[in-house]
Formats: sequence, C-alpha cells, structure tokens
Amino acid sequence: MSSLLTVIIPYRDRKDNLKVLADNVKNVDKQKVEFLLVSLGDKDKEAKELCESAGIRYHYVDHTKTFSIAKALNTGAKLSTSAYIMKHDVDSLPQPNYYPTLIEYIENTLVNDINKFAMVPVLFANEEMSSNSLSGELTTETYATLKDLIIKKDPNATESTQLPERNAFGSLFVVNRQHYIDKVIPWIKDFKGWGYEDLMITYVLESNLNDKFEEQLAQHPKYASDERFYTNVLMNLVGAYNKVMLNHDIALVHRWHETTARFGKDDYYNSGAPGGGNEKQLYAAIAAYKKKFNKEQKPAPGKQQMTQADLAEIRKRNEGKKIVFCLPGNGFSGGFLQAWTNL
Repeated sequence: MSSLLTVIIPYRDRKDNLKVLADNVKNVDKQKVEFLLVSLGDKDKEAKELCESAGIRYHYVDHTKTFSIAKALNTGAKLSTSAYIMKHDVDSLPQPNYYPTLIEYIENTLVNDINKFAMVPVLFANEEMSSNSLSGELTTETYATLKDLIIKKDPNATESTQLPERNAFGSLFVVNRQHYIDKVIPWIKDFKGWGYEDLMITYVLESNLNDKFEEQLAQHPKYASDERFYTNVLMNLVGAYNKVMLNHDIALVHRWHETTARFGKDDYYNSGAPGGGNEKQLYAAIAAYKKKFNKEQKPAPGKQQMTQADLAEIRKRNEGKKIVFCLPGNGFSGGFLQAWTNL
C-alpha cells in the first residue's frame, strides 16, 4: 500500500545535515510517510548508507549541470506513488509530533479538493540554538522552547493574529502529486540552482485554486508599475499560508549554517539571486502561464465579480494601509491577503 505523503529531499553534498535529519525521521511511521532523497550528481556512498539506515529511499541522478532544486523536486514527484508530495530541505528538522499532525491536516483539509495545498513554515534557529539543541534528535520540549525564542511574541496578540515575521518563512509546499505533475512541472522545469522556483510553484497552485487570482492582483495600484510586484506578493502569500500551518503547530526548524554570497561563486548561487536568471525566469513563466491559463480556464458559475463599488468600500475600510484589493475566493488571495499583505 502506498503512503499518503512522500517527502522529497533535494540533496547535494550536505552530509552533516543528512546525518541529523536521518536521526530525526528514522522512527516516523513509513506506512503513511515515505522519505525520498534525490541526489543530483553527488554519488556519495555514505549518504546512501545514511538513508538506508533511517528508512529513507535514495535515488541518484547522473547530473553534471548546475544543481537544480526544481529538477530534484520534479524527479521525486515522478518517482513517488503517494497521493501527496512535500518538499523538505535537508537542513530542516521535524519535532516528534510533526508528521502525525501534518498527516491529520492533509486528511482533514486537503484530500477533498485536488487544487488545495499547504505551505509549511520554517523556524530559523541561530548558531547558538543549533549548536546547543539541534545536533541530534529534536524533542517536543526543545521544539516548544525554540519556537517561543524564534517567534517574537507580541503580548497583545492572540494566537490567531500573531505573525511570525522574518523568523518563520517557508515555501515547503504540500500538494497533490498528480496535480503537481500536471500543473506545476511544465513551468519550473528550466529553473536552475535555487531560488524563485518556489514562488512560481505558489503562483501556479494559487491560480488553479482561485481562478480570480490574477484579476484580484490587477486591482492593486502597483500591479503594472512595480517590476518586482509578483515577487513581493507571492512571498506574502506564502507567509499567509505559513501562518495557518503555524497555528496548527505544523512547522520545521532550520539548523543554522554559514551562508554564501549569492553572487560571484557559481551558477547555482547566481541563478537564485535577486535579479538573477531564476527571477527573470519567474516573470517570463508567469507571463506565459497567464496566456495559457486564461485561454484554457472556463468561467466558473456563481463567482463574484469585483465592482467599482466593492473596490471603493475596501479602500475606505483600509484607508492608509498597504493591501492587495481582492474579494473572497477559494485561496488566500481571495480575502486573507486584503488585510495582511504589505507590499
């Protein structure tokens, strides 16, 4: 029997992180969750042995070009037989209750609609936290402590309004596997390195969930004038989905590591840097996607149309705020963002 979820781990030369991750997933119920590590061009015998010891499926791809997270994800999606897939970075750790809670969320929230998806937040631990608490198995108690330290709590905020800001952000999507293969892969297959492929995935998934997404975005005054409009709004959209999962206490903890300047080293870094090849690819792909999607999409009966009166009322209600003007819809772009997105 196939598992409900396949966790796809793109991999290249991160053995220390893999050792810690293996320790943290070895006891997960593999009947419901399959772990699949996709190694692009890194034929490491020890990495394969680590995977085998923890029940992680290992797949090597003979790849001599620039490492591509998109290619690793697409390869994993095609190898999986699960109903749902999820991206999981090798340097992020789950707490003991993470997968049971995530599986319950999928079963209760996503399975009734192939278009529905989730975005899992990542809590970024600093160097001290990582050295002291994230070198082995992450316990429930340690996770709770780290969560409170990482997320700057507002004493006046309720659980439903608390926002994680910059300390918790992740584009680790959970999506129906066949939906991903059919709808997403054609639009990210040429992305190189890392960066912006996650925003393209978000754009495609949200557009299929909410067929008024583009129409709603077009109401924003920066829609035609800000060259990074989509980058900003999609990052905020991911943050909105993150907040929902965080309220279900579904989050991963990212182990600290040194960062490398995103320009100047190699194509892996240059592609994902702001203004690099992947951001240009994002905007080119969005332009092409809009033409194809709008051509194929049939109007849905009963959908609300935004009128000038609606727009005037939203402007009045949110005077002085920076918002995305939109009507309630199927996805977050259809309501939640009008009160939250800050461009």
